[in-house]
Parts: sequence; structure tokens; C-alpha cells
Amino acid sequence: MDQKNLIPTVDLDPEGLTSLKLRDCKGLECLADTTKELPPTTGMFTNLVKLVLRNMNDLKMLCNIGEPPKGFLQNLEVLEVEECMDIVSLYLMGQNIKKLIVKDCRKLQEVFLIDKLSKEENQAQLLSHLDSLWLMSLPQLRWILKGPTQYVSLQNLKVVMINECNKLESLFSASLIPSLRLLEELWMIGCDNLETVFLELESDGETKPNKLLASAQILPHLQKLHLCGLKNLSSFVPENYFIIVPALNDLEVVDCPRLTNFSIQQEKLLQSKLPDKDNSESSIETLKLGGLVWRHIPVVVLTNIQKLEVYDCNSLTYIFPMIHFRNLPQLWSLKIRRCENVEQIIGDDDMSASSSQRHDQLDETTAVKNEKQIVMFPELDELHLESLPSLVSFNPMGFHLIFPSLISLEIHSCPRMISSFTMDSISFVHAQTKAVKAPPLDGTTPSTPDITWRSYIPTSLPRYVEEADET
Repeated sequence: MDQKNLIPTVDLDPEGLTSLKLRDCKGLECLADTTKELPPTTGMFTNLVKLVLRNMNDLKMLCNIGEPPKGFLQNLEVLEVEECMDIVSLYLMGQNIKKLIVKDCRKLQEVFLIDKLSKEENQAQLLSHLDSLWLMSLPQLRWILKGPTQYVSLQNLKVVMINECNKLESLFSASLIPSLRLLEELWMIGCDNLETVFLELESDGETKPNKLLASAQILPHLQKLHLCGLKNLSSFVPENYFIIVPALNDLEVVDCPRLTNFSIQQEKLLQSKLPDKDNSESSIETLKLGGLVWRHIPVVVLTNIQKLEVYDCNSLTYIFPMIHFRNLPQLWSLKIRRCENVEQIIGDDDMSASSSQRHDQLDETTAVKNEKQIVMFPELDELHLESLPSLVSFNPMGFHLIFPSLISLEIHSCPRMISSFTMDSISFVHAQTKAVKAPPLDGTTPSTPDITWRSYIPTSLPRYVEEADET
């Protein structure tokens, strides 16, 4: 195709089209050229529902002027744009768009342009039908929504995937949070300049929260939240906002080194500061943390945990506080690796507690130790500890842990660990820590040997020997 546009050059009936797929159309710069005089009967793809554009290297715009003509793509529901290297702006006003996928468009700077004209021409709020938004490998993207957001509602948005959009500094304005009531999945991956997910904009035209009061918002259906490879991310929401996420069950925060003020609060809040205490329960079942500078994992995110993976978190000194670890009957997978300063998997006390709380916890902990507690982890089937040079113990002295369902046990490069793992006659694995001095870090004494054990392979752990009760 040598034409630079479809309308008015190409002889077709755009009003009869409901689906259009264009691929490898060299020389095509836009779909509609409205700089030329058009017959009054010329259609503007008014009935088009699905549009797919792939490998259109000369395509610069959907319509070649700043503002599309009336009716242009007004019923479009699905738009997929991939490998259109010269396109700068989509100029979508989002009347009926439901699904938008944009990938590998190296010059694209904005997706939705919002202005007063858009609102005046449409009774429905803009983007109110948008269901899923996928933006990937857009290195020049600066704005997803450009313009005042009081004309926008994201009331049907369920899935957001943003990947490798390195000039993007935020996702949405914080004023849009109330409309995100159906959001189920949020993925933010590899966006180097992203500073916050929700930004407070002065141009929103909305009433700002009192600086002395917290503004609580709810994302009632958010189930999956993944924040990965966000080198400059320092906050999830503005300082005076709180986000309630009662349905969250899958949380991943990885390689976000500046994210020190992010946590789950008592009522399952994502907030701007770490809480002083955590007393509530969480719905989070899967948690993955990596490359963070957190000093502790908030207790509340562990209350219902089933799968926990932590790696490259060098500020942590323990994983579970002792006062809490007995309440993990549903935990089935635990993997900890490359955390240089972790000394205990189960810590002696909750270091994030206040002094009075810590005193109470220590009193209770002492009582528990004196009782020689046996603690079951009934569902745990994989336990992997790797490259933990400071790790001394898995569990504190005075506790006897039993893993009746364990299938896989790996302990590698943990040279100082003194906790022992043994197996009894019915193949239950036991973990105990005795009063043995840990090897020094200088390597002058032999290190603790590695363990690789599978229940279904004929390799054995040391035999468990039941000790006589102390009198």
C-alpha cells in the first residue's frame, strides 16, 4: 500500500466496517486525512468496533490533525497497536473503548488526551467502559491520561499492566481512585522513572484532602498487586491518602529500593508510612519481596500467608516474629535467599513493636520457652534457605517444630546455622535448636553442611531421637 491514508484515498466503505486489521502497510501515515475536502457522505469508521494495527512503521496518527472529526471511531471497543514505531499520540477520547493494548511503539508519548470538548460532546464519562489496559515497551510514554481528570471515570477497569515505560512518572491521578472499584489486577514492571502509582495533581479540579487528615479510599476488588523493577518508586499513594484493599491475596514487591514508606495497615491499608503496630488479619496468601530495604515485614501481611518468598532484602534480621509464627497453619512454601543480615528465620521478638509491647511479648515468649512448645506446620511442603551468611537459627531454643507434610528441604550456603533437621520413623521432619555456639564468620571452623532432601528420593536426614523430659 503506497497511499498515506485510507480516507479519502482508498475506495472503501468505512461505515460498513465493524472490524479492521492492518499489518505491514508501508507508507500509510494515518487512517483519515481531514485536511482534504471530504464529500458529506464520507464515513469516519463510525461503526468500527475492533481495530488492530501491527508493524505499521510509517503510521504517525490515527487522524492526521490534532482533533479528530465528529464520529471518528466513536464506537471503537478494542484497539491493539503493536510495533508502530513512528506513532506519537493515539488521541483517543475513550467514549466506548473497552480493551486497549499498545506495545513496542518507540515514539508514543500519550495515550488518552482529555479536554473539555471531549466532555461536552459526550454525555457519558470518558473511559467509563475501559475494562483492561496493557501498555508495554513504550520508552517515550509520559502520560496515560493527559488533561483534567474530572471528566474521567475508570469504573469498569479490571486489569492494568504497565511494563517498561521508562519515562512514565505515575499511573493515574489520586482523584481517580474512587472510580477504580472493580480493579482486580495491577502490574507495574520495569518503569525506571516511576515515582508514585497514584499522583496528587493540582489540575484535577477536585477538593484536596486536609493535610492534617488522612483520606481513606477503597479498592474493594483488588486481588493482585505486583510492583517490580521500579528503581525510583518511593510511594504508592500521596502522603495523606490511605488505600483499603480487603480482597488482596497476591502481593509482589521486588527491586524497589526507594520504597521505604509502603505497608499494609491494620485494616489492610496501603499507606505512606510504616505502621507502628499490626493487629488485624490480612487476606494475602502469596507474598514475594525482593531487593527492598525494609527492616521488618509487617506482621499483618503474614497472618494468612500460604506462600512466602524473600530475597535480596539485606536490612532484614529475621522473617517471622516469635509472637506470631505459631499462627501459620496454612503456610505451604517458604523460600528465603540472599539476605545478608538475616540471623533468624523466627526472631526472638517483634523488633517493630513499641517498648511496652516488646516487654509484654518477651514475657509471653519466656513463658512459651519454659513450656518447651511443640509447634506444627501442618501444610508446609517446601522449605528452601539459600545464601544466608549470617543465619544462626531457624527456630529459637525451646521450640520443637514438626513438619508432617514436608516434601522438599534445601539449605545451602548457610555456614553458621546451628538448627538441626531430623526425620522420625513416620517421615515427619523435626527442627530443633540447641545451645551450641554458632561458627564464626571468619571461616576458621568448618561451616554447617548443605542439605538437599526430598521425601520421594531415598536420601535420609539424621534420625530423630526423642529426648527425655527434663525434670
